[in-house]
This record gives sequence, structure tokens and C-alpha cells, in this order.
Amino acid sequence: MPGYKEGLFSVQDETAQLITTLLAPFTEGNYLDACAGLGGKTMAMAQMVPAGSTIWAVEPQKARQNLLSENLARLDLHCCDQDRRRGINCFAGTLKEFTKTTKIDFQAILVDAPCSGLGVVGRHPDIRWNRQPDDLPRFQKIQLALLQEASQIIAPGGIIVYTTCSMEATENEEVINMFLENQPRFTISTAQVMPEQASNYLDEQGFLHTRPSEKIQDGFFAVRLTAPAKS
Repeated sequence: MPGYKEGLFSVQDETAQLITTLLAPFTEGNYLDACAGLGGKTMAMAQMVPAGSTIWAVEPQKARQNLLSENLARLDLHCCDQDRRRGINCFAGTLKEFTKTTKIDFQAILVDAPCSGLGVVGRHPDIRWNRQPDDLPRFQKIQLALLQEASQIIAPGGIIVYTTCSMEATENEEVINMFLENQPRFTISTAQVMPEQASNYLDEQGFLHTRPSEKIQDGFFAVRLTAPAKS
């Protein structure tokens, strides 16, 4: 489409756009996309944070790293290197490796965790043949580890947004409950920072759920967690 290669716009599902808004309020500071993938939410974040902020994108898979770099370059953001000040700071490795090397405390971290993808079968129909029941507990272990790692580098009072493109409680509510058992000083924060029309996707616990329907295509889960304030 005209303008795409020139970086005039990006294509992103409506629900994915809502997830990034959960990181608000966007004030000057340090932001992290802990599971950047192809960079869709990283690019959305870059449009929302004010000047003077820094964004880091962590991605361990080589193929996705290349696509992330291409997508950022298309929007003239680029993956930073030692000679480039403008753009996104990209880390080629796991979040665990990143937490061991960084000295930054982030005010907001997005954990778009690897999952079964059972909420996006409509756009990836092969998922229904590629998933087995024992995949869910395997993903749960990975998801909980990512949250624990993110909690090590979040600033006091900062926000961690956990999200999956799954509708399974094993990957969503159960992960959050286990995390809060280990980190009782974290709290589920209000998600009313999103656009008002999205409030009907929230339940009484503060969890965001979307279901495939006529209005929305994908099934997502998200929750906004607030780190304890500095004592």
C-alpha cells in the first residue's frame, strides 16, 4: 500500500493497540518491551512516549531480531548501536540475560509473553493442530519466569503490563495469582487508563479479556501490575 514502505503507518490489530495504552501515563522515562517479537507494540510505544524517553526492545530469536530491525528502520526508528543516538535500544538475547546486564530501572515494562496463541486461531488456523494439552503448563512456566525477571528491573511504583493472545486461565489468571503469591507487594492496578470505549472488556478484578466476535477479531488477556513504592 502507498506509504507503507515509507513508514507513514503500521498495521496492528485493535486489541494489540489497546494493550500498549495500559502502560500509561506516558511520562519521560525508561520503557521496556520485554518480548518484542516483530516490534508491533514497540513501535506503538515509540509513538506514545514523550521526548527524552528511552525504549529498549528485547528479543532472543535471530529471525525475529532481523524483522524487528527492519520494521523499526521502516519507521526511521532503527535499532541503536554505539554510533547512533536516535532510535530503539535493541537487545539480542533473553530477558534473563538482559536483567543481568542492565543497570536501568524501568518505569514501565510490557511482557507480551510467549503463549499457546489460542486466542488468535482465526488468523492462525494451524494452531488447532499444533497445540497439545501439555503445552499450557510448559508455557505457564515460561510466562511466570518472565514476570519474575521483569520484577527485578521495574522502578519503585512502576508498571508491568502482562499480556497473552490466549484465553486460557492457565496462561493468564493462574500466572498472575502465582506471581502475586511470590511478590505480594505488587498490586493489580486500575486499567482505566485505556480509552473509555474499552472499559467493557474489563472484569471486576481488573483483568482485560477480549473474545473473537463481530467487533473484535482476537482473544487477548492483559493485566496492569503496580510495583511497590520505594520504602
